[in-house]
Formats: sequence, C-alpha cells, structure tokens
Amino acid sequence: MVEIFRDVKTAFDPDGLMNPGKIVDPPKMDDRSLFRFKPGYEQIDLKTGLDWSEWGSFANATEMCNNNGACRKRDAAVMCPSFRATDNEKDVTRGRANTLRLALSGQLGPDALTSKEMMDTMKLCVGCKGCKRECPTGVDMAKMKTEFLYHYRKQHGLRLFDRLVAYLPRYASMASKFWWALNMRDTIWGMAKASEWIAGFNAEVKLPVWSNNPFNGKNMDDDHPDLILWADTFNRYFDPENLHAALRVLKAGGYKVKFAEALDGERDLCCGRTFLAAGLIDEAKLEARRVIESFAPYIAKGIPIVGLEPSCLLTLRDEYKSMLPCQEANDLADNSFLIEEFLDGIELSVFVLTDGEAYVILPEAKDYKRIGEADTGPNTGGMGAVSPVSFADAHFMKKVEDKIIVPTIKGIKSEGFDYHGFVFFGLIKVGEEPMVIEYNVRMGDPETEVVMPRIKSDIVPLLVATAQGKLSEATVAFEKNAAATGVLVS
Repeated sequence: MVEIFRDVKTAFDPDGLMNPGKIVDPPKMDDRSLFRFKPGYEQIDLKTGLDWSEWGSFANATEMCNNNGACRKRDAAVMCPSFRATDNEKDVTRGRANTLRLALSGQLGPDALTSKEMMDTMKLCVGCKGCKRECPTGVDMAKMKTEFLYHYRKQHGLRLFDRLVAYLPRYASMASKFWWALNMRDTIWGMAKASEWIAGFNAEVKLPVWSNNPFNGKNMDDDHPDLILWADTFNRYFDPENLHAALRVLKAGGYKVKFAEALDGERDLCCGRTFLAAGLIDEAKLEARRVIESFAPYIAKGIPIVGLEPSCLLTLRDEYKSMLPCQEANDLADNSFLIEEFLDGIELSVFVLTDGEAYVILPEAKDYKRIGEADTGPNTGGMGAVSPVSFADAHFMKKVEDKIIVPTIKGIKSEGFDYHGFVFFGLIKVGEEPMVIEYNVRMGDPETEVVMPRIKSDIVPLLVATAQGKLSEATVAFEKNAAATGVLVS
C-alpha cells in the first residue's frame, strides 16, 4: 500500500515539494542526526552569574523546554505576554529557550550567546515569570534573560540609558535634592526630546515624578519591633505616600514598626532589582549581601520583613537564592512578605462610578484567590467571588465612604484629572477599619460577574450620565439578592 502511495505521489509531485517526508520516504526513526541531542552534541563551557545547580547547568535549564507549546496559549493566564503582542515564535518562551539552547550547544556559531540577534530574541521578555509558574516543565525565562544579559553586557557594555536606570538606587538620595529640576523634563518643551537624544528615554513616555518630600522612616524606629518595613527606592523617592499609608495601616493593626536600615550605616538598602534588569549580576550581589547582613539580626529573632513593591520584595524571595545560595538567603526568603500577605485581615472590593464630582457606590464583592475547594490550595488569583459581603455592614461601608471614597474623589479632582469612570478600591478590613491595598480604574475580575447582576437599573444610562458629567441626576437601584460566581479550571 505504501508503494502505491509512493507511485501516486511521485506522479503528481516528482520534485517532492508537497509535504515531504510524510507517509512515503519518511526519515528513519533512529536517525540521531535528526534528534535534539545529535552525535557530537555538547554544551559550551560557561561561567555563569547565577546559580543553576538545580538543573546542573544553565544549558540544562534551557533544555527543560520540551516544545509542548503551552506558552503559545491565549487563555486568561499570563504566559506569554510578548508573544500575544507580536504572534512571533521568537518572542515566546519556547522560541527563546530553543534559541538559547542552540547557542549554548554551539549550533549557532561562536559568540551566538552574546550576539545582537540573541538580544533581539530576548529583549521583549518582560520578566513576568508567568512561564515559571505556568510552563509544564517550569522554564524560568526571566532568570534566563538575566543570565543572558550578564554575558551580553560583558561583551557590549552598557548604554547610558541602562546605566542611569540600573544605578538609580545609588544616586537617588542625592538626585532627590534636585527634584524640581529633574521634574522639568516633562514640563518644559523640548526637554523630553533632549533626554531621548542624549540618554534614550522615550520622549513620548512621561518619567516618574520625583517627590519633594522623600520618605524618611528614621523617626519611626522601635527598639522592639514586630516587623521591619522595607522602603524600596521607587516608593521612597517617587511615591512616599504609599509608605506613609502602609505605616498607618500597620500601626492601626497594632504593630510596632522599624525602618529598614543598612547595617553599615551608609547608603540606603537596595534589593538589586534594577541591576538584575540590566544584567549587572555582580553589582546586584553586592546589594544582596548588604541586605542579608542588615536583616540577619532580625531574621534570627523571627521578625518579618514587610514590603510594598512586588518586584523588589520578590527579589528577596527568588533571585537572592540564585545569586547567593546560602542558608541566610533562604531564611530571608522565608521571612519576607508583601504587606497584603502579612496583614491579619480580610479583603474585599468596592466599586464606584464617578464623573469627577458626584459618585455612585456599586455593590461590594469579595473574591477568592485559591484554586482548591473551600478556598484552599495555591493562590492563583480570582477563582470566584460573592456579593454582598457578609462582614461589610452599613456601619463599615459608611467608614469606607467617608475615609476612602470621598477623599479619593476629591484627590483626583485636586490633581487636575477630569476623570469619568470606574474606581476600584481593593480593601482590607483590619479590626473594624477599612484600609486600602490597591486602586484601579476598572471593574475587577471575577468580581464584575457578581456585581453586574445586582445592578437592577439599566447600566447604559448610568454610564452615559457618568460620561456627560450628569451622574448626580441619575438614579440607580440594586438587587437585594446575593450573587456568586466560580471559575472552572483544569
């Protein structure tokens, strides 16, 4: 039968151009030249900046990709955002892992690892670590990109842009004294374009605004603290109000707080995240050692480290163990928490529509983030939601309105924003007090699925009134019935 197929195919396709090597004249199944590990396959000798002992080597880690293609999916998960934007195989976890593997086995020629083509393959990786959690084989492309950049920078050096961003934590204290001058970049015509021409900062993108009153937590030191508050560079010099708000929340929860300071008494502590983003692993290790040494006395006493910025705090929990594999790094990782992980309270979401003047408080909701039944298992985010929320009674919601919603609406207006739309308040109830964890300008997911059914009025006139600045003239009614939603996963 196969011979008959061969004769027919040869008659119609004598040059073998259509679907070659299938059914007839297939490659031999034991032809090792077609295998991934073909005869003569070997890994190049490479001195790495990070610890890859869990896989045996950096090259072995890239070989964990088995080409299953899960990174090409387009469901509601994370992996892989750059591929979703470009739809190009080179911009997906699989494409990057295979390119690295080929370079590390010498199949792309000498110096392929530090080539411009490799940079083009790696540059759109945003370091979200979605692949580390969602890839069936746990390919950690964010870590691989850091390792790649380490070798690339040694070969090609740093651009001025990379140097300014990477070393920001070391000069931020001095630069903040000239906040007024630095903030002129986005207020004086031509300055943004000049910064693009000189340093590579995109003129169309506004830079973070330097605060004229950076966070200084030295007056909050406590000799017998319950926790150490980690003030990262960006919150300290750009958004100090976040740290002040965190301090109020922690004190309202009855915690004694101490400010994180360097043991050597010199410059501010830095997690090293900006150095890692530029591939400067050696500089990041210097910062990591300072952090570990400064926090070791508190960790030994069981005092936790609490931070606000996820990319900073999670560096302590993840990259430190790869940069400085030691028990002290493991102990720090085990005792470092984001503030929402640390606080002893219960979360809920409150939604508001506003036209900048008037506002309407929509039904509140609570989402459940754990994947297992009865709110157990790994925290994957948004696995279900309910509305109304049993612990958010009228007295509590009045506090939310007076202490959070009204000041927020006034604050938006005072900042000069003519905002019309949704405001999302991610709250935590500590004792009987509402505290803000996060803001957003959208409806939450999956909270939306339980809030919308409880809006009895037609939503369209409400949205139109919001857009036209006539929300005070609108009427809205809500259902008293409860709503619940669940997310089915496999």
